[in-house]
Amino acid sequence: MLAGSLVVSHVTTRYATWFTLLFLLSIHLWTNYRAVRAVRMRTLNRQRANIVFSSYLQSLHGENYAAGRKAWLKNEQWAGPGDMKYELPSPKEVSLNERIFELDGVMRWHGGAVMGHCALGVALKDILNTLPLSTGHPTTGSYSSVNSRIGDKDRPERVDEDTGIEALLKAFKDENYILSYSIDKSRPSRGRQPRFLIVLKENSDIKTQVKGWFHAFLCARKLYTAPELLKRPILGRLEETLKEVQHYWPQIDKSLEEAGWDLNIGALETRSGLRVTVESGLK
Repeated sequence: MLAGSLVVSHVTTRYATWFTLLFLLSIHLWTNYRAVRAVRMRTLNRQRANIVFSSYLQSLHGENYAAGRKAWLKNEQWAGPGDMKYELPSPKEVSLNERIFELDGVMRWHGGAVMGHCALGVALKDILNTLPLSTGHPTTGSYSSVNSRIGDKDRPERVDEDTGIEALLKAFKDENYILSYSIDKSRPSRGRQPRFLIVLKENSDIKTQVKGWFHAFLCARKLYTAPELLKRPILGRLEETLKEVQHYWPQIDKSLEEAGWDLNIGALETRSGLRVTVESGLK
């Protein structure tokens, strides 16, 4: 406004007016861009979590991730926490790689390749709708298991026996979140990307959200580097990566705090989420 007040008396033609308008508008947008880039946030939102976990997984398996893919997929014996090199970028370092605009829920490897999408704090029914052994009633909204309604002879062919809600709850009985994913089979095989869903339990906290996002990111990375895994049972991939998450998480939690990240303020949940209560009998 001050610059406009100084030059308005010197603008007398229509072309000069448009030139001055565009020039001042460009300066305004550039200064706003620089101001946004200068912000250093210590909270982990979805984009910053992607950058941090990309750096962690890369440092875990060396500079060349593909070189360590063979050992990664074969689940060779993991090194102890004191034998591995942990490198987590600080908020300042992450801010240099952030995008001003980013798609909600996208999971990128080092801010580049899209490995999938993830939704956090969803309703349990969102997962139930993706399970082949679970069907919903159109009127009551209740869900029932296919196994409880049909016999072995009537059971659909080529259905994974371990993708029922009972098996999923059992796998995550010791965690305060439930993770699952689905694949859009209507798209060409090369363009298929997993969509992860994270259900938060009643006792979940901010660290639970970060842990759940890391689990989804780890699973997305494995599916991205080995597309053949997309054809295998979902629960097998979830249980396999859950063991790795449980193994690595204590050190990740410590390293995040040492790097300067604030895990007491949540930024991963972008809207009001839901929480579920799992009875002890279902665990």
